[in-house]
Amino acid sequence: EKNGFIMKDKKTNEYRTAKALDLIRLLSLSRPFNSLRTVNYYSQDVFEKKLSVINDSKLGYAFSVFAGSELFRTYVKTDQVHAYVLEKDLKNWEKFLLSKGFLKAEKTQANLFLIPASNAALVKNAVKVKGFRIAQMPLLLSDLLSFGGLGEEQGSFLLEEWLNNRI
Repeated sequence: EKNGFIMKDKKTNEYRTAKALDLIRLLSLSRPFNSLRTVNYYSQDVFEKKLSVINDSKLGYAFSVFAGSELFRTYVKTDQVHAYVLEKDLKNWEKFLLSKGFLKAEKTQANLFLIPASNAALVKNAVKVKGFRIAQMPLLLSDLLSFGGLGEEQGSFLLEEWLNNRI
């Protein structure tokens, strides 16, 4: 409350975010997406097929960066898929992905990036969009803004849409 990011409604006594834009930008600076640890795979499948394979896995996930944002607005031609997964499920993901023809890959050759999360809320609180699970909007926006380039452009557009309650 002291920093002004949250405020208490005097009528309802409930807390709400006061400076959503500042908070998301602060998060993107304090936790740059490209610094997160990833477990990397390669697949010849097209972008949409990779999304479907992940969705069919029966394992928890939350899409981020372009895999999440493209479901709101098609903007970027990419084959890269980023997804938060539970760290405790990494072995199950490996077994599943290898069974579907994915290959382990170095980061420079990968097009599927699993981001291990120890906090189950990142996956549990994913939002359904067009049948896929996406990281909650503040996290998705923070990831896009800190990704840079076209990710930052897409993030700025979605941020404005979100702040104006259009998505």
